[in-house]
Amino acid sequence: MALARLSLLKDDLKISGTPQDARLKEALLGATSMAESHTNRLHLEKPDADITEYYSPSDVLNDRLYLRNFPTGTITTIKENFGLSDVSTIASGDYTVFDDEGFVRFDDDTPDDTGINTIEVTYSPGYTTTNWETLALGSPLGDVPADLERAVMMLASKFWLDSKQGHGRAGVSSKSRGPESVSFTFRDEAMPKEVEAILDRYISLGF
Repeated sequence: MALARLSLLKDDLKISGTPQDARLKEALLGATSMAESHTNRLHLEKPDADITEYYSPSDVLNDRLYLRNFPTGTITTIKENFGLSDVSTIASGDYTVFDDEGFVRFDDDTPDDTGINTIEVTYSPGYTTTNWETLALGSPLGDVPADLERAVMMLASKFWLDSKQGHGRAGVSSKSRGPESVSFTFRDEAMPKEVEAILDRYISLGF
């Protein structure tokens, strides 16, 4: 799965037809992986099944537990004292989920202040990216924010233009054409500044 539509990347690169689709998909998958690494989130994309993470009571600050992945999606269970003799499930009515912000606020008592990694959270976070390979330009990609999709697309475009297929055109900031020669100036950037600025807004605050 990728966080940008194949059709969006092809439109940006002015590529028609399907002969290059396999390599373009690889670029989008690589860009998605790099976006996840930059934002410190393993699940920018919604996983196929619920995931389980463990937190310590000391991670709860001002009654809030920031999860490692967001949007948080559906919280299946939150257990306290996991691994101890008195493990229990916290009732869903005792906490409020702030989906986009990525944290849980405990409205009743906070989890018992005992041990390390004794809070077990099972949930289904991330954005839905179904049909990213086939969706047309006019069709949104699930609930993926437009700026995040564009950042991933721009990163994939850079990967493509840096490759042999793109003839190494990425990073050209200026060029001058003389009667017999062409000179190029390149910006050596692993990640374009505009992409980094977008991804910085999605960095996880989770512990």
